[in-house]
Amino acid sequence: MFISQVVNYIRYLMHNQSEKNSAENSAVPCVLPEGLLPYQAMVKRAQRRKLSAKALEKRILRDLDLLRQEIAGEQAVLDSDLSLSLQVKWQASEQRFIGELRRQLSEALVDGKPVTPIREGHIYCHFCRSYECAHSIPKASEDIFLAYSERGIPRYGAFHQLLLDLRDERSELLFRPDAPLVTVFQYGRDLRKDQLALFGRKSTEYSLLGQVSLGYLRQAENKFALSLQMVKSGRMVLLNSVMAPEAASWWHEYRLTPEGRQVEAAIESIRREIRGIEKFAPEVRTSILKKIPALLRRLANDIEAVNRRRLRRTQHAVVRHSQRRPVALAYDDLQKAGPMQLFWDEKNNTWILWADKNRIHVFSPEAKLVTSLHLAKQAIERRITSSRWQPAAPGNLEQLKAQAVRGNILDS
Repeated sequence: MFISQVVNYIRYLMHNQSEKNSAENSAVPCVLPEGLLPYQAMVKRAQRRKLSAKALEKRILRDLDLLRQEIAGEQAVLDSDLSLSLQVKWQASEQRFIGELRRQLSEALVDGKPVTPIREGHIYCHFCRSYECAHSIPKASEDIFLAYSERGIPRYGAFHQLLLDLRDERSELLFRPDAPLVTVFQYGRDLRKDQLALFGRKSTEYSLLGQVSLGYLRQAENKFALSLQMVKSGRMVLLNSVMAPEAASWWHEYRLTPEGRQVEAAIESIRREIRGIEKFAPEVRTSILKKIPALLRRLANDIEAVNRRRLRRTQHAVVRHSQRRPVALAYDDLQKAGPMQLFWDEKNNTWILWADKNRIHVFSPEAKLVTSLHLAKQAIERRITSSRWQPAAPGNLEQLKAQAVRGNILDS
């Protein structure tokens, strides 16, 4: 409704100025153009109230600010002036004018980025109507966002407590020395179920669409948790990470590690899915919003998959160490070996190098290291006497040395 009033006010101002110009050049009274017939009631009502141009300008600015809030959110902060270029024609359709006004405001508020819709790392407190109050951020590094209270105040708690509340059996894994990284997806409606409408349950400023909580991340001797929230603010959809101030510095360091870079890549892939949604047509935005739960579930699965790969690599390294597998010595042992130390394994079609201290290195025909291990001398001799390992021809060793490259390892 207020957008229609903006159009009417601008047309009235233009008509009023046109009437003054006509009165100066002719004694004939100005007649409203036919195109204004639907708006005569508005003009007459404004004349009866004797609204001045200054009063009309104030109302236009107020309505433009309402439009700004609709596009960018109620609490959006303007960091710079806006410059709009609007051309109004008498016969222009109201819908076309409104579309142009929305387009320019959207570009100025979003593309030009003079608006800060949310504060990264903080959650909006509907009770205080602020991102800066004491409720907007968790205090402890192991705390994550649990839900909004009835009065719209964010509630926090330890990540393991969330798993206990959800009766998630993975809560027992969090306190093991080799604890995996656990993620939990929650719908936005579940996080707002206690929140009253009076305290922002249906607010467009910070509409929580869903959340992925993860813990515990470990950086050096520290462990922490955080919440990744999908938020709709005005027409924009953003992925906000909420964590304690102490955890923020650890999170920055964690993202520099190999595992952290993969987690960050998973988060960035979700951001790409929602980037620029405010510029899309309404039906496109609606289809993307419907996919938000699926996107967050995918994010949770991707993060856990990254952690599982790291744990598998770590466990494999522990096994290797316990077996004292001399992989690092394979290249040097090969270069120092003599012709009598190389054998061909008929069963597995691999080269066998018998090095000092009964170290056994297994190479593929392409001279790639398959594995290394220690065997008892009796086990080695048994394989040779049974002809499973056959002595290599004189030229095979030199050929294998020429093909081998340091670090060219294929784990079994």
